[in-house]
Amino acid sequence: MNRSPSRNRTFRSVFRPLIVTLFVATLTACAGMGFSDNAPPPPYAKLDKPAKFYLDKDATETYPGLLDWRFSALQALLEEGNLQHASALIDSLQKEQLSPSQQAVLLLFIADKQYLKGQFETSQKTLAKVDSKILEKDALNHYLIRYAELSVKFEDHLNATNTLLILIPRLDDEIKIQQYNDVILDQLSKLPADTLTPKEIVANEDSRMAKAPGNAIAHKNIAKIDPDYKTGWYALGLIYQKYQHRPNKLKRAAKKWQEEYSDHAANDFMPSQIANLSEFSPYQPDNIAVLLPLSGRFKAVGSAIEYGFINARFMRQKDITFHGNVPILHFYDTKTMSMEEINVELEAQHIDFIVGPLIKQNIAALEKLETGIPTLALNGISENLADDEISDATNSMLYSFSVSPETEAQQAAQMIASQGHKDPIVIAPKSAYGKRVVAAFKTQWEYDHPGQRKNDVESFLFTNKSKFAGFIDKVMKIDDSKQRINQMQAIVDVKIESEARSRRDVDAIYIISKRSELILFKPYLGVATSPFAKAVPLYASSRSHDKDSNDKQRKELAPLIFSDNHFLLNADNNVSKDTKKLWARQPYKTQRYFAFGHDSYNLVGELMQLQH
Repeated sequence: MNRSPSRNRTFRSVFRPLIVTLFVATLTACAGMGFSDNAPPPPYAKLDKPAKFYLDKDATETYPGLLDWRFSALQALLEEGNLQHASALIDSLQKEQLSPSQQAVLLLFIADKQYLKGQFETSQKTLAKVDSKILEKDALNHYLIRYAELSVKFEDHLNATNTLLILIPRLDDEIKIQQYNDVILDQLSKLPADTLTPKEIVANEDSRMAKAPGNAIAHKNIAKIDPDYKTGWYALGLIYQKYQHRPNKLKRAAKKWQEEYSDHAANDFMPSQIANLSEFSPYQPDNIAVLLPLSGRFKAVGSAIEYGFINARFMRQKDITFHGNVPILHFYDTKTMSMEEINVELEAQHIDFIVGPLIKQNIAALEKLETGIPTLALNGISENLADDEISDATNSMLYSFSVSPETEAQQAAQMIASQGHKDPIVIAPKSAYGKRVVAAFKTQWEYDHPGQRKNDVESFLFTNKSKFAGFIDKVMKIDDSKQRINQMQAIVDVKIESEARSRRDVDAIYIISKRSELILFKPYLGVATSPFAKAVPLYASSRSHDKDSNDKQRKELAPLIFSDNHFLLNADNNVSKDTKKLWARQPYKTQRYFAFGHDSYNLVGELMQLQH
């Protein structure tokens, strides 16, 4: 910094005692220093000493460093918030003959004092007088920081953004880089969307800068902004502006941005608004694609799911307590359209969430396309597909919601265990279907009860109705009891009054059958159970849960507990009541798919929480 010898001597002989008197009683010392104690630090360098240290230097040092020590003291006073003493020192410096660079630094200190006093308009006017082109590195950085802060205060988002684009690449402090990366993203998000569009950035630059305050134009002479650096920030700003209230979509869009701008400096210090996004933020899509078979063999199933989905959206729209987003629904017939054709529509309609497909082959075909869109498949997902044929990124956004008998059996196993049962048996038809369901029940039971014998859950497979009596005797081990009675009869050679006893090592029975079969099983099980034995709780799958026109069957089966959709089991459910009025003649199977569609819609916003 330039010095003025003659004026310095005058100040030293007249003002120095006043300075010492003003500050010696009020300032305290601290240890450590980033620069040599014998050389004053440049303006706005990081100070490790209190103001008293620099004032003492001013009092004891001789020319040529006197004004530099005093500038350091002024900086320390402002950092300490001692505005009264800082004002006195500013007054003294204003009486000195200063070089142009010293005048620029003093004006910057005056702007700082005004800013700290809350005089923002005055501070901005003072800052406009600073000749930033002659400031040294640290002082220029501080000038840019103060200019950006004032622009933010006055909601001048464009000038704040352009100032930060110059400032951030000049910074060495990682904490400050992170801080101002956060600020610039916030400012970018408040600019008009057309300003953030890449083709508009350069076209609008000159006209906007021409209308800006004088210092904004002066910034162009400080340093040129790397066009790629600016374009990258504007692209990230546009993403944040568009999706800041859609956390999961913001995460996906930001990830794509990182891939496209892999060399951008912001990747090292991603703004906190994006880096700290909650992993539990719900999906809030604008456009949902629903992929169902709306014609052909599965038309009835697809249509029931479609109606349920639409009904759920309508209910959400009517809910005055709901303040979230109600998405637009787009339905696609997977019978008449290939997954490739649907994929074209997904992009054209800006789809940001997919529900479906229902058919397993379509699920595999869709996910191989790597759409990059979160998907709630309405059927089970092949393990091979999930592990081998799609990327980890796609796999992480692929969810499955199924009404398969296997899934129901697994949930039945969990529910039966939750009731405290330890020794259930399973009754199912002797078919591929029955064997699959039994296997699903056993697998779940073994998973929930580690350490038990592998085949702890007994299963019995029935054939035709004519053999049900003998089948139930075998299940309840009545035959074993009768055999023991006959053996005893043969030994004593005397007629014995006896009654066959049923087994007592079972505390629950889960029956998978049609309704007509269940109606026969119920009395046979009642007869086979010893009158002095405790009744075994009976559970049945949804396969046997259906409408009963005369209410007779329902009374006969009343003790049983059915596994089914809550929509059908809860008679007091308002949605269930309304639907049953509209579909009075529809079987439970159709209503079950309606409920499946209804639940699918409501599940979209809950997936992230359920996943974790």
